[in-house]
Amino acid sequence: MKLSEIKVFGLYVLVFICIQVSYTEYVTITYYPPNKEGTCSGQFYQVNQILVGYCYNAQKYICDYKNNQVILQSYLTGNCAGVPSHVYNYTKSACRKSYFVDCSTDLIEIPSSYTEFSFKEDCQGQKLPYTAISYPLNTCYSIPTVPDTTFYDTCNETYVTGYTFYYNPFGSSSSDSSSSSSIEWCPANGHPYIEYIPIQENYECTDFGETYTCTN
Repeated sequence: MKLSEIKVFGLYVLVFICIQVSYTEYVTITYYPPNKEGTCSGQFYQVNQILVGYCYNAQKYICDYKNNQVILQSYLTGNCAGVPSHVYNYTKSACRKSYFVDCSTDLIEIPSSYTEFSFKEDCQGQKLPYTAISYPLNTCYSIPTVPDTTFYDTCNETYVTGYTFYYNPFGSSSSDSSSSSSIEWCPANGHPYIEYIPIQENYECTDFGETYTCTN
């Protein structure tokens, strides 16, 4: 609330002006391939942007700018009801076991990636995506939670082409195909599963659905 003084006919009149500040916040989590040093370097394999205060996978994120922290509240219920069962504090932009967490007042455009925007609420009441998940383009990458699998994605003006390679111990590769921990065999080991995903120029609210965009 802002207090202003206006002089009228020699008298001071106190005028209270209410200023409402409204903006959107997202927590951004950038993941890098795990390594012994736990550093955040090289090619990311996934970037998650989650709407602050939204209950997602029984968790809520809060941005604490005063203390330069991101707070994660974990709940026992899927709708985040009641008191959090656990609370974790992360220093903003500090690398932690090959990932870092940050805050922004808007969605960040991730270079050379394709992004899936997810909407859950009615577009009349919630026009912003509650999550935006990005993956790299034109490079082979793996996701630690999806074992023995690598991915390669490309994008043109109309759709994303996603190639999924499953580890084949009997396949041939110019690199070390005997180890499923290597991502170098991605384009060389066997025939991939191919998926075509239509994209839009800009993300728009979709009732109970997803929208995909590309950034080259």
